[in-house]
Amino acid sequence: MKIVRKIMKWLGIGIGTLLVLIILASLIMNVIFGRELRQTLAQQKAEGRALTIAEIQPTPVPDDQNVAPLFQKAAELMGYGFYTNPPPKAAPAIKEFSGLINSNQTADISTWPAAHREALPRLIQAPEMQQLFTVLREASQKPGYNSNLKYEAGPGMILPNLGSVRQIARFLSIKAELTAQNGNTDEAFSTVQEELKLADLLNQQPTLISQLVRIACDLIMIDCMERIADKTDVPADQARALIAELAQHTDATPWIRAMDAERVGIGLWCFQTLQHGSFRDLNPLLSTEMNVPRWLVWGLKYPYAPILKKDFTVYLKLMSQVQDYYKVPYWKAAETIRNHPTDQQIPRYCILTRLIFPSLDRVPTRKAEHDAAIAVARVGLGLKLFKQKNGAYPDTLDKLAPEFLENIPVDPFTGKALIYRKVDGGFMLYSLGPNQQDDNGTPKPTGNKVTGKEPYDIVWKCAR
Repeated sequence: MKIVRKIMKWLGIGIGTLLVLIILASLIMNVIFGRELRQTLAQQKAEGRALTIAEIQPTPVPDDQNVAPLFQKAAELMGYGFYTNPPPKAAPAIKEFSGLINSNQTADISTWPAAHREALPRLIQAPEMQQLFTVLREASQKPGYNSNLKYEAGPGMILPNLGSVRQIARFLSIKAELTAQNGNTDEAFSTVQEELKLADLLNQQPTLISQLVRIACDLIMIDCMERIADKTDVPADQARALIAELAQHTDATPWIRAMDAERVGIGLWCFQTLQHGSFRDLNPLLSTEMNVPRWLVWGLKYPYAPILKKDFTVYLKLMSQVQDYYKVPYWKAAETIRNHPTDQQIPRYCILTRLIFPSLDRVPTRKAEHDAAIAVARVGLGLKLFKQKNGAYPDTLDKLAPEFLENIPVDPFTGKALIYRKVDGGFMLYSLGPNQQDDNGTPKPTGNKVTGKEPYDIVWKCAR
């Protein structure tokens, strides 16, 4: 028994000593990591990075200038409901039209089954579809967009209408192609520009998902425009209007603001709520698609608290690193993005950063692809204008400036001229794309069997 008591005594002393050391280490880490966090926050503030909800809130938009109510009206006509219970039902023609779009993998209606193509004119002319197009035409004339998002809700913030906005782009692309097939090219290209204006309004909503939806809509309409322009001349005034419109879609400022909103609306919300909030405050985090388990939240909130400050510091620094990628041309940041991915810079003990830090390195590359598609579209329209005036395409792109293009866009992946050559009666024009290698104008593959590793260029191959 004496031996047992002695063992228990020394075991108690050992456990007590260990607890003291753990508490002491926790206090020391709390001081060191807390100081580092305060310094990082002060540096971020000095650099002008947003750290409060007030700093990311977009400016109010007068009701008569705000497109948000019209986006909502269009969404309800299409059967998308966010604020109504029960949700609205789409009119039969709109529902059938959506079904045709969703059942075909490509936006190129020439590849659709004959029965689907034959149904399109009837559906386009349906009264409810015409009502939708009237709403969208009115919306494209609005200068502002503010849907009054609740940024203070963090991961629980509702982003209305984004799904319907992307579907709107598909609707208008088909309308434009059918209009062109009927010989009304002026209206067809006006429809393209109408959707480009609608998509660009998303720039005013500083969320990353809004910017990604915007470029998806742009790409749908650029593909549509190129398909139409491959088959017919582009009216000169329409071509110039499209060149000017597209030039406004490559501004990096909305992406920088979106990263501010990502830092404040997601990152700071999660860290500060874990540090100071209750479990009830954490419900938006627990109920999102991140599906954070409650036991992990408890561990982060209490025993992990000192390291959480270091975790927070790492998150802030990496967010700033990614945000700065948008402040320089992509080709200048490409090597850093490729060789020093941020997800590999996250220490293993930074659990929350690993949970909430998405693969943000890929987003600047997606933006660069969008910028490249716009550069190709603008230069391609300039080439069409040149041929329509001179009877043939130029030998080199520098012939386009300044009459047809004020300046000639460069390839955002290289900082050099786009690849251009005349092919038969048309032309081949392309950017080298993300791999920064010349793949001889290979278009980006599509379909279910695409692995994402195939080499491709961002190309417009015009047959005439």
